Amino acid sequence: MISEAIDYPRSNEGSVRTLLIGGLLALTSVLIVPAIVLIGYFMRVLRSVARGDERAPAFENWEGLLREGVRGSVVALAYALVSAVGAVVFVGGALALTGDATAVGVALLVIGGLLWVALSLAAAYVTPAALANVAESGRIGAGFDVATLSPVLFSESYATAWLVAAGFVLAGGVVSGIFAGIPAVGAVVAAFVGFYAGVAAYYAIGRAWGDREEVDVAEIDPETVSRPAA
Repeated sequence: MISEAIDYPRSNEGSVRTLLIGGLLALTSVLIVPAIVLIGYFMRVLRSVARGDERAPAFENWEGLLREGVRGSVVALAYALVSAVGAVVFVGGALALTGDATAVGVALLVIGGLLWVALSLAAAYVTPAALANVAESGRIGAGFDVATLSPVLFSESYATAWLVAAGFVLAGGVVSGIFAGIPAVGAVVAAFVGFYAGVAAYYAIGRAWGDREEVDVAEIDPETVSRPAA
């Protein structure tokens, strides 16, 4: 899976154009709209790989990419907020109960910090599978479909794919960090390397999603994802 994931971003005929557009979107993602389009592309990668297409999708049908990106952004933001709010509530409660830096207060703050980390990791683990389900169905609600997500999340194939994907993201961060000290160049390298690593990571997740036994993704109506849905 690792070697296939590494080759995947360069697998279509217009790979140079795809990588160039993806890198520029990543570079300008602070403007929000490019970030949403980028998420839409990653969701398209998930769906394409899950259906057995070994060629990376091109940047086309921009309106569709934007719609998919909006759905994906809503789901990803929801999971991020759940993890953050849960930890903040705990820490806030701890501070309200203690009111000072007693041993109990410190202990509660430490527990709150650990809870924050745990919830963040849980959200990071669930979100890719949730995005895959949304990409497949075209519905935001699919991102919270416990009955569909649970078997995948507890499967060995998904756990392995998630670790591989995390490895790509980490490797991309390391490479970007090497150039971080170079003015201007560092940001450009980080954007393009980050995009490449992201595509490879979502390829791994897409493989795991496509391998699940519960649903035959080949039977999903491809027009479903092009229609607005909630």
